[in-house]
Amino acid sequence: MKRIVSLLLVSMLALSLMACADTNGGTVYKPANADELFKGLSAQPAATAEAEAEEPADAAAAAATEGESFAQYPILLTSGGQSADYQMISTVMGKMNMDFQVNNLATSKDLGDAKTLIVVVGGSSKGLGAAGIDANGELARLKELLDGAKAGGLKTVVMHTGGEARRGDLSDKFIEPVFSYADYAIIVSSGDKDGLMKGICESNGVEYAEIDSISKVTGVLPELFAAKAAAAPAAEAPAEAAAEAAGESFAQYPILLTSGGQSADYQMIGTVMGKLKMDYTVNNLATSKDLGDAKTLIVVVGGSSKGLGAAGIDANGELARLKELLDGAKAAGLKTVVMHTGGEARRGDLSDKFIAPVFGYADYAIIVSSGDKDGLMKGICEDNKIEYAEIESISKVTEVLPELFAAKAAAAPAAAAPAAAPAKEAAPAASAEATKTEEKAAEPEKKGSAFAEYPIVLTSGGQSADYQMIGTVMKKLNMDYTLSNLATSKDLGDAKTLIVVVGGSSKGLGAAGIDANGELSRLKELLDGAKSAGIKIIVMHTGGEARRGDLSDKFIAPVFSSADHAIIVAAGDKDGLMKGICEDNKIPYDEIDSISKVTEVLPALFN
Repeated sequence: MKRIVSLLLVSMLALSLMACADTNGGTVYKPANADELFKGLSAQPAATAEAEAEEPADAAAAAATEGESFAQYPILLTSGGQSADYQMISTVMGKMNMDFQVNNLATSKDLGDAKTLIVVVGGSSKGLGAAGIDANGELARLKELLDGAKAGGLKTVVMHTGGEARRGDLSDKFIEPVFSYADYAIIVSSGDKDGLMKGICESNGVEYAEIDSISKVTGVLPELFAAKAAAAPAAEAPAEAAAEAAGESFAQYPILLTSGGQSADYQMIGTVMGKLKMDYTVNNLATSKDLGDAKTLIVVVGGSSKGLGAAGIDANGELARLKELLDGAKAAGLKTVVMHTGGEARRGDLSDKFIAPVFGYADYAIIVSSGDKDGLMKGICEDNKIEYAEIESISKVTEVLPELFAAKAAAAPAAAAPAAAPAKEAAPAASAEATKTEEKAAEPEKKGSAFAEYPIVLTSGGQSADYQMIGTVMKKLNMDYTLSNLATSKDLGDAKTLIVVVGGSSKGLGAAGIDANGELSRLKELLDGAKSAGIKIIVMHTGGEARRGDLSDKFIAPVFSSADHAIIVAAGDKDGLMKGICEDNKIPYDEIDSISKVTEVLPALFN
């Protein structure tokens, strides 16, 4: 009779332990038949209800109680759908010094001496294409691999860390087949709002951890390998705090600036740094051989298929280049500053492929908040004790970046501001120039004269049709102008005002027989010529949201930074990029609702 009562108590207790809170802020689920899942971890089976009640509530804790981890090294890490998520997990694991190999196309032949298989689930059509496999082939590969792992007695940990972005027809195709093999699962909650993954785990008696974001993986995954994780070295104090304690600047000149994904974002940062008179060289394809005497490496992360194509490199080649460069910088003792300034537009399969590998090397990071709504970048920084600044828009870089080089800024001639002052105060040359521009704009008003004078040369900045639309408007207004979409300084003639309408078009560039780099060179020569001749420069962006993207953005910073006045259609500046450039450089501007409002704003500059 006592035995029957004891058995009943054991059953009730097992049911009561089906869910429990995890110390990492997520939720850990323990199935009712968890004893089967953890079978073999303890040499002594529980004989009484009292002994059963003393068991830990999750697998990792149970293993630790017996002095043995739930899972063992070495690990084989693979993808389940060929998204970039497995690469992010690889970076996290590398930072935690975990013993693993990664193979996105692994089969059972690649298991070798592995004791644990980790599969990161997330489908990507681009990733499948790059791997030379289709969804059905990927499913067949995974089945063969998972069957082999099971037959070999390996533990299988399945992860879905891509959140809501990794749900849909393609990703969902991999979820059930892979999760059904799991011995343990880790799930980012935003990707399981319908409860599909938790449901599979609970139905199959599989324990899982539900976490808020991918950054929380660092609190869950090591617990499964507790025995080795305990030996991980202690984290160092933040680098910036150490620099401050020593009374030095955090980073030093000269700087090498490069891209991390070949988007145009690094060019925008180059323009900002130029305006701030920072000592730097730029090389979008830099390797460790290009470090020279640099003391700081700045990598601006953002993927662009067009940019990669123009650079003659693919995503894997770019990742290999970055790893070699970052390893070289680290070995040489350089500071590495990583930036993601492209906002939400620089998130997706391609850009995300570069985030974790590059941010993992950072000594300091600068992040535009709209690009980190999932907390991925802040999470990487926080988990690795990396100092970071979160800013609202790329224009705020001028306030943050100079502070890292405060010692040099403080030593600049005629600097009245303290070392930690915003860039506009810390870089006297740039401020003086901006003030001069502002005074010029105000001067005609005092004299009762117009801000700008006729005649006008009107040109394109990117070869979109927008300059033709402005030409039509100006014709209707009987304005004195000539139109040349490929104007150079030789075409300025007796012009007193230059108007550049910014907007990129691949078709327009093709029709004009020029590529984007050639167009940038043309514009630089033209703008320099206009400036040296004392011609007023009016820059316009009137194409709205349709004229934003990799190509158009390539022209914005270089052209807007030369403006004496700017006209901006609001729909094209939701991220504040153009207004930010104007405000930082003391350039007056008009923000209008639509191109039709040009008729009210433009003539006023010539009255």
